[in-house]
Amino acid sequence: MKKSHVVAVAGTALMSVAALVPPASAAAVTVVDGNDSEAAADLLRVRVTHTPKQVRVRMVHDNLFHNGIKASQGVSVFLDTDPDDPGPEFRLLSGLNGGTDYVFERVGRWQGKGSPVSCRYQFSISWKDDVAVFTTGRGCLGRPDRVKVAVKVGETSHEGEEYVDWMTGVRRFTPPVEVG
Repeated sequence: MKKSHVVAVAGTALMSVAALVPPASAAAVTVVDGNDSEAAADLLRVRVTHTPKQVRVRMVHDNLFHNGIKASQGVSVFLDTDPDDPGPEFRLLSGLNGGTDYVFERVGRWQGKGSPVSCRYQFSISWKDDVAVFTTGRGCLGRPDRVKVAVKVGETSHEGEEYVDWMTGVRRFTPPVEVG
């Protein structure tokens, strides 16, 4: 093999490996939930990214409906920021249909009323791509060193059938995601 071919092959191999390495400024984990629910809003995949400035939760669904007449869809995103306190400290509640609202709250447990958090956060939905993204500054969370996330999706069809889909299991968190 010619020397120039060896260099080209080695360079291509090095670029392939480099493409797999996550950026140095973010730590992330992806959890695959799979196609395990009859609901159109079935949660397929969750990616949690924890940077020095923010925490981002990207959720991929089977089929999100902009029009709630087909089915009413909603999501709860739970964040655990305190490893010494079991359960979530924060919760995002949102509809997944067009025109719905969302709120980010401090909570003391999985259910019940929370206290709205007064800081910058954002929730966006792409019905075309079946993706929902929640982003909040680390300051909203008390600048934790690590974050765990649990996601619950609910759907009620126009026939009244109800579906609940937890990411990988009821009240099950992602592995801890250290700040990167």
